[in-house]
Amino acid sequence: MKDEDKKTSPPAGSITLPYIQGVTEGLSRKIRKAGVLVHVKPTNTIRSMLVSPKDKPKKCDRSCVVYGIKCNNCSSHYIGETERPLRKRLAEHKREPSPVGTHLKSEGHKFDESNVKILDTDSRWLQRGIKESYYIASMDPDLNQDTGRHYLPPVYKPVIKSRDSGFSRESRD
Repeated sequence: MKDEDKKTSPPAGSITLPYIQGVTEGLSRKIRKAGVLVHVKPTNTIRSMLVSPKDKPKKCDRSCVVYGIKCNNCSSHYIGETERPLRKRLAEHKREPSPVGTHLKSEGHKFDESNVKILDTDSRWLQRGIKESYYIASMDPDLNQDTGRHYLPPVYKPVIKSRDSGFSRESRD
């Protein structure tokens, strides 16, 4: 095909590709050689970063979470999971039959929303339970009475202990 023919012949079609550094450039060249017009669109725009159609739910209104509770007055903490809104589960923890409630009453301590941290989220029951067991194994909370809903074999202990879980003993002091 002559240079004149390339300029005058209409494109075979057009395509819009998301911009991915190192990938889009080469792919665009190959598609253009086939006579297709290529448009590149950024994946992140200022609008997408600033405009959100929904307000994010408050921490305690979220559900399907693995969470950590730290006592306001000492280094004691608890790891749990819930499918329900976290606010409802936290209210249950303030009652005495729960390990957290027992600690609060016997020591005269308190906890508030600022000392509750969402560690992970998962709407799937099995996966959320495994994540709870992982965080219990990695963070060794003193108020938990068990290792979570799922048993993690001892072979995982060295890997779990080497990972930073984001709610470590150092951050509790």
